[in-house]
Amino acid sequence: FLLSLLTLGAAAALFAWRVRIRRHIRPRSLRTEGLYTYALCALDARSRLAGPALQSRSLRQYVLTVVLATTGLALLCFLGADHTHFKSGPYREHVRRGVMWLISQQQDDGDWRGGETMYSHGIATIAACEAFSMTADAKLGQPVANAIEYLWAARNRSAGGWRYEPGQVGDTSVLGWQIMALTSAKR
Repeated sequence: FLLSLLTLGAAAALFAWRVRIRRHIRPRSLRTEGLYTYALCALDARSRLAGPALQSRSLRQYVLTVVLATTGLALLCFLGADHTHFKSGPYREHVRRGVMWLISQQQDDGDWRGGETMYSHGIATIAACEAFSMTADAKLGQPVANAIEYLWAARNRSAGGWRYEPGQVGDTSVLGWQIMALTSAKR
């Protein structure tokens, strides 16, 4: 539920930023790349990607309850804009700290829930898979493999799917994150 609120909040914030940008930029010069860069700058200015992931002053009480998921989502924003911990760029150090912190939070059995839910495991797994796919960083190889093994073992074996905790009967939204993690690992 909390992750859904955060997702809706993030969507509302991006919409608000888009409206604010449109007021100050001529529609003719508005491009997707410019919006994305602006959003990354805003994310950078309002938070610091490092362990614990997003240190937003105004949302700290809520963010810390899903810190693994928000770290994964923040990493996906930077990775989606082709910023990695190997490639030179303005966010290289942010991404490096986020990836290293994420790795440090994984349990020996591959579990990335950290007291959270399978949402967090799926999102963290997607971020790690994407970072590994983009960089071939050897430090990510085993954590990604362990996360996928844990994900597969956590499914409901009789009815299928995933829910908030390992072994529970499937839930559509949790299932979606796990399928995206498996798809990302395929690459």
